Amino acid sequence: MESDPGKLASPMGVGPQLFPVVKSVSLSGSLSRELIGNNRRRTLVSNLLSLSRPVFLLPHVGNDDFKVANLPSLVALAETWRHAPIQPVSTSRSLPSSVWVRIYQNALRKRLALLPHDYEFAVHQALRQLDGVCDRIVGFAGRNGAALDDLVALVRDIYGHALRGIALSVAGLSWFGLGIYLGEEFEPLRNKTLRLLKQLRTVGPVSMTELLKNHHFNKRERDALLARFVEEGLVRVEGKEVMATTYREFLEHLHASAEFPPVVNCWPELQKQLAAAKRTA
Repeated sequence: MESDPGKLASPMGVGPQLFPVVKSVSLSGSLSRELIGNNRRRTLVSNLLSLSRPVFLLPHVGNDDFKVANLPSLVALAETWRHAPIQPVSTSRSLPSSVWVRIYQNALRKRLALLPHDYEFAVHQALRQLDGVCDRIVGFAGRNGAALDDLVALVRDIYGHALRGIALSVAGLSWFGLGIYLGEEFEPLRNKTLRLLKQLRTVGPVSMTELLKNHHFNKRERDALLARFVEEGLVRVEGKEVMATTYREFLEHLHASAEFPPVVNCWPELQKQLAAAKRTA
């Protein structure tokens, strides 16, 4: 994949009659942490975003495989669903209405506008199909007499976590210098700013004065761009030195950011209410 990201857009395989066929594909994996700041890795991510597909790179620092307690059941569900004669998920005209959803919608719109337009369109389309996918998952898995309120709450919870995951994925692209809003006035300095970020990661800290002399920023440009990078969690300023954050520090900042408020799960709260109602009955 690294040498030819285009294979994700049109993966080829051999069909039952031994003829070449285009296959549908869903991959999960991780980018090596040792190479995460490498410029070649940034090129790979840029190429992936140019495929006109909703590719989501979920930022994490774990070394272990994901542990899913009910993985066999989920695999069986996925296989059944894949071969079932069901209609494609329809595209909704709008996202579910809530203040929380609008916060994420605005955050995504702001960042996607700075990414390739084909990728922006693919992600927006995926977002408008997300509620239908969540409905179908819960409806398919909850056919054994589950209460309607339980199913509705589960749909909302799955939707909330999926939406937040998509938003964090798009925001996490800023580690590669993608989707960072510098402001119209400073947009011409983007390439120079990204070169500075690369130097901070590979060479080490620089002084505030060095930014003015060796990197040819004026004081106003320096202060404005540093404030933007600090806001993104990409650099920190200690005294008169500027240094790059580690990838772990970047992710901790990302998950703690007020831009991405946590999901308030509906289903556990519903269970508490039902339990309280039984105690008082």
